[in-house]
Amino acid sequence: MRTIILLFSLLISVIPQLSARVPCMINYQGKILQSGVPISGSHNIIFRIYDAAVAGSLLWSGDVQTIHITNGLFSSYVGESTSMGSPDAFSNINWGGGDRYL
Repeated sequence: MRTIILLFSLLISVIPQLSARVPCMINYQGKILQSGVPISGSHNIIFRIYDAAVAGSLLWSGDVQTIHITNGLFSSYVGESTSMGSPDAFSNINWGGGDRYL
């Protein structure tokens, strides 16, 4: 009986962790050139997502990120900020609703 109570207690303590959400982020890699030359060093970047390439509506905007760039190459996670007022703003984008532009 004691074993059953212990197993039940363990199961109850694990259930909230099983329902945790998977982070909704994009691992974005890019190359930055200035006058055709790769840049290096730490630079501040803000990622934004729009629904059109020109004059589109802003769907999401990230916080300022300091990224390290080496020979023009960088990598960053897009979607981990909460600058749009909600931690779910990025995951609530309708990704199937047409093209999206970063």
